[in-house]
Amino acid sequence: FSGGNEMANLILSTGVLQKGWSCVTELQQQRQPFSVKPFRRFTIVAFSSSAAPTMDEAQGWLDPSLELLDKSSSSPLAFLATKDNTRISIHRPSHSAFLHLLLNPALTDQ
Repeated sequence: FSGGNEMANLILSTGVLQKGWSCVTELQQQRQPFSVKPFRRFTIVAFSSSAAPTMDEAQGWLDPSLELLDKSSSSPLAFLATKDNTRISIHRPSHSAFLHLLLNPALTDQ
């Protein structure tokens, strides 16, 4: 993307923000650990931490640190780096929670 306006237009025109919010809301109501929702142009994977996090877990979610990923990263999210955006930053606690979720056998069926 060449700028924020271009990215904002894409986000609004695809409805990814509204659909993402709906998936998270539904996930919270159903009290499921994750939800996979395929759409025509994208797939949303929403996931949740435990229903009652420990104090350390709750503090961890407030951690503003970012993890830098590029194409050579071992993370399954490395595909998000592109030719134009060779490195991406992702919220470290969210990335850790996603990697932990990948160990869930129910997700492999999705």
